[in-house]
Amino acid sequence: MKPENKAFLEEHRSIWDTLRKAQYLRFPHQGIKDGLVRIMREEFRPGYTADLWCTHCVATMVREVYTEFEKWETAQVKEPVIVSDPNPEPIPEGYAEVIEFKESGEVTKTVEPFTPPISVKANFPSHKKHHRR
Repeated sequence: MKPENKAFLEEHRSIWDTLRKAQYLRFPHQGIKDGLVRIMREEFRPGYTADLWCTHCVATMVREVYTEFEKWETAQVKEPVIVSDPNPEPIPEGYAEVIEFKESGEVTKTVEPFTPPISVKANFPSHKKHHRR
């Protein structure tokens, strides 16, 4: 997808959000409608046409454009790759493995001493004498 088309759709996403959540379309001005038709033709369906003076038709166009855009967005999301050690060394008692993810994408693993939090036993009163009859 062209970056300018993506920026246009993200800028005017509020139109789609309003239509989807409130079932209401604040009639967008002609420049927005023309832009949506242009993007639909360039990115998703060549030869696409819509009646830009019909509110129902514009709402259908907005729904179709943003449905296609959301499909495109989900296809762009890449799942993180988790690499595990095939033969990990056992972690000794009282230690824990600390994994740090840095902004550069580097992942560091260290084994550090670990002290568990102080165990607290909850002691709740039974309130047997305070029952109402």
